[in-house]
Amino acid sequence: MVVCVLNDPGGFILGLEDFDCCLSCWRSGLIVHESGLLEARLAIHGSHVIPSEIKSLLKSGKLSTKAMPVGRFNELHQDYVCSCALRVARELLAILPDDLVIVTALDNVLNSSTGHVEELPILSVAFSRITLNSLNLDAIDPSDAMKNEEGPVLDSVLARRIARAHGWVRTGARIRDRVDQLAHAHFRAHEEEQLGTFFWPASLQSDSAVVFRRPGDDDSVRSLVEICLQELAALVG
Repeated sequence: MVVCVLNDPGGFILGLEDFDCCLSCWRSGLIVHESGLLEARLAIHGSHVIPSEIKSLLKSGKLSTKAMPVGRFNELHQDYVCSCALRVARELLAILPDDLVIVTALDNVLNSSTGHVEELPILSVAFSRITLNSLNLDAIDPSDAMKNEEGPVLDSVLARRIARAHGWVRTGARIRDRVDQLAHAHFRAHEEEQLGTFFWPASLQSDSAVVFRRPGDDDSVRSLVEICLQELAALVG
């Protein structure tokens, strides 16, 4: 049993840590924000989990070993990160009365401004109980689920997040162009003058389905240019 003591974040976290249910990686950090919203910060250690080599058996019976292509490594790393986030969110919501939790994944990436490898956030998602319960977790693609968890998303924001998920600190023109190309092929795009392109997940088929996504804490506050007109209309409607 987890005992939630009001106005006692420390006791709340200790109660969770004594509950042996979740992945060991989320024990790297639990934060209760002033709003009462819980954030689990998990250390991914992707380079220790995703293999750096691909091994296959040749017709001759010999073992062939090749270096893992960078693109394939990034795909596996992204799916692993998203899978961890989904599992931690699911298990936290299973033992908590809360309807919303934040899961932030951290991994070692190169900070190009310092030249050092640092543990930095590469994914942060606010999981709602309603949305998570609506997912068929046995059949979904973890990465696609993250895209559907939030939206509409501005093109520049989407490119920045995907770059960080792959361990890239900067988002260059080539990355933005590639993300834009793929997003146009898989999501509904809506151009807004002076702002850019907002990509809508498949679950949002009409403007009336959009709701205003309130920030769970100060770190989740979006600038006005990152919010589409339909979401602003839902706020005042």
